[in-house]
Amino acid sequence: MKHGLVIFDGKIENYFGFARELGLTHLEIDLFAREQKIEMFSPKRIKEIKKLAAEAGISLSLHLPYCLNPAALIPEIYKACLKYFKKAFNLGGELGVRWVTAHPGYYQGLASWDWMRQDAMAKLKGFLEDMLVTCSSLKIPIALENNIMLPQNGQFFHLGSSVRDFAGLFSSLDSPYLRMCLDTGHANIGEGVRPYLENFINEIINIHIHDNQGDMDEHLPPGQGTVEWLPFFDYLTGHEFEGVLTIELLNDDDKKAACQYIRQGCRSVILQRRMMAL
Repeated sequence: MKHGLVIFDGKIENYFGFARELGLTHLEIDLFAREQKIEMFSPKRIKEIKKLAAEAGISLSLHLPYCLNPAALIPEIYKACLKYFKKAFNLGGELGVRWVTAHPGYYQGLASWDWMRQDAMAKLKGFLEDMLVTCSSLKIPIALENNIMLPQNGQFFHLGSSVRDFAGLFSSLDSPYLRMCLDTGHANIGEGVRPYLENFINEIINIHIHDNQGDMDEHLPPGQGTVEWLPFFDYLTGHEFEGVLTIELLNDDDKKAACQYIRQGCRSVILQRRMMAL
């Protein structure tokens, strides 16, 4: 397993030293951050970031803005979203990223109108079919991130907020470039982390690490919420997970504490497994 972090704010250039200090080997660039907007990546800046990454031995990925909706039912919005996705993937190609993380989208309607969710899921599948052509051409996977499960009595719904949603996508879109970013905090608000691990361990390439109390997306450091971390580390260790544990916290001190927590947790389960094998 590799360890990394998401750059929520501040310039990516300023985080390579911080990452090396913490022994991290991956950085995910949030394109929604104030200093990471897609239009801010000039050819000169791209060249400099690639140089810094190579010197530090750090791999990169992109995280697309959360407001994008690849399942948009309105054609004009759908086309604009597709245009942005392709622009971001082309940027990823120039930066040499390992993958691009994206949210599956959302829809709005009455809970009793199941046809709206079905239509939105169909739109999402069509969108991904188009994007997977780009992914294959650039050799960059799209890592779909599980969304937060919202109350079913409202009018706003996330797609990709259940194991069922992802099972449907992976079964209908058979591509090595369709992968998953497991968000531990989002999963903890819904069905829990374990069902995603048990169903999609072979598709998961990136895991966003943060915690909460199970009812709000708080982005707490691991160990400060209700995510069961030791079973989580044990499962990944037992299945020889080769992806990246990417800390998704705002405060730099919290990031440091999370690094220590993750390493201690992984060492603990490895030691426990060795003792059980004696």
